Amino acid sequence: MSDETEVETPAPKKKGKKKLLLILGSALLLAGGAAGGGVYLGLIGSHASAADAKPEPKPIAYVPIETSFTANVRDSDAIMQLSIGVSTTGGEDAAAAIKTHELPIRSAVLMELAEAEGDPLLYSEGKNQLRRKLTKAINGVLAEKAGEARIDDVYFTSFLIQ
Repeated sequence: MSDETEVETPAPKKKGKKKLLLILGSALLLAGGAAGGGVYLGLIGSHASAADAKPEPKPIAYVPIETSFTANVRDSDAIMQLSIGVSTTGGEDAAAAIKTHELPIRSAVLMELAEAEGDPLLYSEGKNQLRRKLTKAINGVLAEKAGEARIDDVYFTSFLIQ
């Protein structure tokens, strides 16, 4: 009987070791496959962090204001005639809001032009200052009428002072 007990005891130990090695080997193989898949998909080992990632630039929409503007130059006998277009990164909703609210936008532009003095407008710095004022005025109209729609810049497509 003691022989039978000794024979039976070593058999389960070997079987247990094989099972343990098989389970550990399978787990190691599974972990290696998961790590390899993560590296392949770029989830592991990426050197760029979320803070370093550059946001994708938003597409710019250019919206022309169809009719030109004519205004008297303040403190002068001259008149100015200009055409403008605007840019927005607000998407189709912002471009549609610009078209929808063109009438109050035109009014705000004409009010700014009525305040413009002629001599500074002969130079690029004066024109750039007018562009900034027009951008602010148009954004004021859009904030009031359309909520979040806004423009990024105003562009002169023609500019004449006579």
